[in-house]
Amino acid sequence: MTEQQPFELVRRYPHFELRRYPGYAVAEVSVTADFDRAGNAAFRHLFNYISGNNEGRRKLAMTAPVIQEPVAQGPELPQKLAMTAPVL
Repeated sequence: MTEQQPFELVRRYPHFELRRYPGYAVAEVSVTADFDRAGNAAFRHLFNYISGNNEGRRKLAMTAPVIQEPVAQGPELPQKLAMTAPVL
């Protein structure tokens, strides 16, 4: 099961919850490619980093959610994509 960041429930609404999260660190990578390839490439870089392929050779726990969003730029391809994963 994927770990989730701890949070305080501030208020429950009919279709969503308002939550307060404590500060946390994230691992983030940006890649330039078409959207489908960018998602796979970005996730592979993040996965390698949290699996211990980093300066400290330290494994990190990845938590949900992994956020994937296009970075604003011109209409031409390839597109730039940023992917962020909270880590413990």
